Amino acid sequence: MRRRRIVVGAIVIAVAAAAVGGGVAIGRATRSGGGSRVFDATPIPHSAVFATDVQYEGRVLLTTSSCTGDGRFTGFFRWTQAPGTEKNPYQILVTPWDDALALATRTNASGQAKIGGLVPGREYTVTVYKPGTQDTWAVSTLTPPSCDDFQVACPPSADLMRMGPVTGATTDTTAKIWLRTCYGSHLTIDYKKATEPWTAARRATVGDVDASRDYTVVATIDGLEPATRYDYRAIVDEVEPDHPDAHFWTKPRTGTPSKFRFLTSSDLHQINAPTRSNSGDALTQMRQAGAQFEIMLGDQVSGDDFGPFHPTVVEAYVRQYRDAWSYAPFRSLLASISTVMMWDDHDILNDWAQKSAPPYPLAKEAFGIFVGGQNPPPVQADGTYFTFDAGEASFFVLDDRSFRDGKSVLDSARKSMLGAQQKADLKHWLTTSKAKFKFITSGVEFHDHQTVPLKKNDAWEGFTTERKEIFDFIHDQHVGGVILISGDSHWPGVFKHEYGIPEFQTSPVGVAPPQPPQGTVGAPDVIFADGGKNVFGRFDVDTTVSPARVDFTMVQSNGTELFKMGLTEADLAQ
Repeated sequence: MRRRRIVVGAIVIAVAAAAVGGGVAIGRATRSGGGSRVFDATPIPHSAVFATDVQYEGRVLLTTSSCTGDGRFTGFFRWTQAPGTEKNPYQILVTPWDDALALATRTNASGQAKIGGLVPGREYTVTVYKPGTQDTWAVSTLTPPSCDDFQVACPPSADLMRMGPVTGATTDTTAKIWLRTCYGSHLTIDYKKATEPWTAARRATVGDVDASRDYTVVATIDGLEPATRYDYRAIVDEVEPDHPDAHFWTKPRTGTPSKFRFLTSSDLHQINAPTRSNSGDALTQMRQAGAQFEIMLGDQVSGDDFGPFHPTVVEAYVRQYRDAWSYAPFRSLLASISTVMMWDDHDILNDWAQKSAPPYPLAKEAFGIFVGGQNPPPVQADGTYFTFDAGEASFFVLDDRSFRDGKSVLDSARKSMLGAQQKADLKHWLTTSKAKFKFITSGVEFHDHQTVPLKKNDAWEGFTTERKEIFDFIHDQHVGGVILISGDSHWPGVFKHEYGIPEFQTSPVGVAPPQPPQGTVGAPDVIFADGGKNVFGRFDVDTTVSPARVDFTMVQSNGTELFKMGLTEADLAQ
């Protein structure tokens, strides 16, 4: 019987060896003599390598899953059912189990079982039977390591795919997909139009994960059709791991009349805190909103968890991203909608205004691993801010942290939040874009109604000279269709600035929401303000009508529509 082995890179093998001992054996038992079972299989190392029985196509993959609070492990065991028995149940026998047998039955077509309560250092045998027969389809042994050894090997989880996939930026013909796997090596993606069966799926070769980038990889699928929904699924070393339903929409072709919906949100970073038991509701509502893409404006993770100390290794930030990216509602959202992100202060340290001083380089490296690779290309090499188009709309996603002057700097023409290069790039985009609508996003608010008075210099209220320079430029250059989107204040609001420029503050999606400051009551620039609610913004763009229009809705985490406002191209003329 021929067998082939698929061996991943030496680094991944070393990680697997450090994490789990034991081996995996697959094959099929046969009868002989008095009916005893003869198992024809070859033991092989743990999940860094797995074998394929060519004759029976039986496959098995064993990985560790998570370290529980009592010091025990949950094992993740996966196999492919024998040909002709895909709809039949399989039984999984685990021994020893506190001196008793543990028996479980799985009836899904691609067999899998999570086995909890494994004691570190004890060897277990996992056997997969076809019920009603003495045929053994798969046998595996597992010796869990200590929790400390496990976390060193591949924190915080060694599931085949605990995080992702993340549907990143799309264009009218391409899509970026971010993947992370602990023990797998080679990744591919099967994808198809939503209207097609999976038998029509195409396969894109991704390549190998990068151990130096926390075992992640970013794939680009090209040759796609504009304004089309695609479904996809990730394949790791020829095994399809469990992951949320994954799909994306390509964008309408640049410069063509179109209709589409996008979402915006900000301040996610408390989303999985123990005190925020229902905070995932907003993410579920976003996933069900029928949008083609979303923009997350900043504060995805919380560097404030480091307390008064500055992190000294990139791992400190990477752990924050792993924690957020593995949160089930967020993971499902990221798999199901094209998402681009920008950072804000909490992704570095609270109220960050020290440019590239430590720990900025560490935060930027972690941001690059988990976010930057699937964003659109930056405007400047090695930068973070970027632009993209969707039909007759264009977007400039500002980086308001990397170049800003400190709070103590006097507000004048010499003080800048954007830095000279980013501001020049913004002005160039404003005057050269042919889009009917031009959206500018900022992690901090443009208005002057800061929630905490002591923080007012952190937002555009502390950069009023530069803000006026930008607004005057828009007016003087007759740049129509400009819409501002912001976050950070932790309460939702809508504002009207000089020259009629509107601002939609779509915050917060995750953190505990306060009430808006008293100064918003009766303020002439405040169109809408609310508090005590988690929210996101929903924008419906339609350039197939005349005049072209944008309809905005502020949506609460329970689905309630708090505020609606429509704007036409004529309303935004300069």
